[in-house]
Amino acid sequence: MRFLRDEEKDQLKKLVKSCMLEISQLKMSLNKCQEEKSKLDCTKIKELEDKISSYEKEVSKLKKTISKQERKIKKLKKMNNKNSSKELKQYKTYLKALTAKPKPDLTSFQSQMYSLFPEGQHSSEDILKHIQSIGFNDITPKTVSNILYNLERKNYYKSFKKDNVVIWEKIVK
Repeated sequence: MRFLRDEEKDQLKKLVKSCMLEISQLKMSLNKCQEEKSKLDCTKIKELEDKISSYEKEVSKLKKTISKQERKIKKLKKMNNKNSSKELKQYKTYLKALTAKPKPDLTSFQSQMYSLFPEGQHSSEDILKHIQSIGFNDITPKTVSNILYNLERKNYYKSFKKDNVVIWEKIVK
């Protein structure tokens, strides 16, 4: 996974290279100026030296920025790796739920949904969002409601109203 930071890093590197090239050119010009010192005005030499100095400062700042960006990139990569392992564990749990033997008196689909539904108290809408986040994008609110009512009838869920919303609570068996 590429971060936008890589693009910024590349841009900074290109800027540093161009600054370094310009510094080299300015240094060569300065050397020529020193050779022809008698012909040139001292103020021009001073201006060139100031320019070189300012470019060197800019390059230094850019190098610091690049190193900060590299550290941020490393940190983000570590975070990404940690998140990836959490996601993999979560999907492993989902896979086990989908491939487990059905619970007694439930159909295979009801058993799978029961295993995938979140623990605790949730509205039908929250449960639907959870199931869709797993990957069941085509499941409808009516299907989820039917499953919940069937699970309630078989004592796998209980429901109650709270602020005119039906709340479902999973009974862990």
